[in-house]
This record gives sequence, C-alpha cells and structure tokens, in this order.
Amino acid sequence: MRTCTVILLLTLSGCSLFHGERLGKPLKNRKPEQPVAQWIQAVRTSDSKGFYKVWSDEIHRNIEAFKPGSRKEFCKQFLALHAELWVDEFPGAKNEDFTYSYAGYDTKGEVTISYKGKEVDSKLISPLPVVLENGSWKIAIIPGP
Repeated sequence: MRTCTVILLLTLSGCSLFHGERLGKPLKNRKPEQPVAQWIQAVRTSDSKGFYKVWSDEIHRNIEAFKPGSRKEFCKQFLALHAELWVDEFPGAKNEDFTYSYAGYDTKGEVTISYKGKEVDSKLISPLPVVLENGSWKIAIIPGP
C-alpha cells in the first residue's frame, strides 16, 4: 500500500510538470509563441514595458553591458523603429490578423509569424528564436526592423 501511494504521488507530480507547472509554480507564458504575440501587441500599442518584458535574460544583460541604465532609451528607439515597420507593412492590423507556428524542443525553438493566413516574408521578420527561462518563454534575439 505504501509503495502504491508513493508511485501515485510521483505520477501526479509528473503530470503536473507535464502540464506546465514546475515546483508548484505555473508557467507565466505557457505557449512558446506567447512572447512573440506580446511583442507585436507592444509594438502596436507603443508599450515600452511590454516590449522589454518579452526579451530573454541574455538580451537584458547585453543591453546593460553595452550601456548601463539604457533600458528606457533602448526601448524607445527600437519601439519607434519597429512601429514604423508595422505601420508600413501591416496598416490597420489587429491581434487576430496574426497567427504563429512553433517548431522546436521543450526549452527552445523558433516562432514563425503569419499575417492574414500568409507567412510573413523572412526578409521582413525571420523566424524568431525563443527560449524557456524561469518558467516563461522569451524571445532570444532582437529582430531588426
């Protein structure tokens, strides 16, 4: 009976890990494409905090190493560049106009963006690498405008 209870507990905890929970904490971004969708939303609404939150820890470290305390300046500049691109390429776009496909592994992969059912030209936006960090999916590189 004791062995059966231990096996049951191990099985249940394994199911919990499989369904997106680690050590009792639910994943913040359960889907690998979530940070890309959040990035697009931030660009569309000029949300610099949302724009910054989707980047991986490595990008945050690189920004600080390049110029300490430059996060706000960085976000404003890149947000302005990306906003111009989105206005030109996707005028009047809504969240539901974009779809995402993920290819990869449990902790890293790439997200491809489609607009109104057509894959976005990779010269415009190449598939974005994403990584799982601390229970949340993050974009691993800053896409150029």
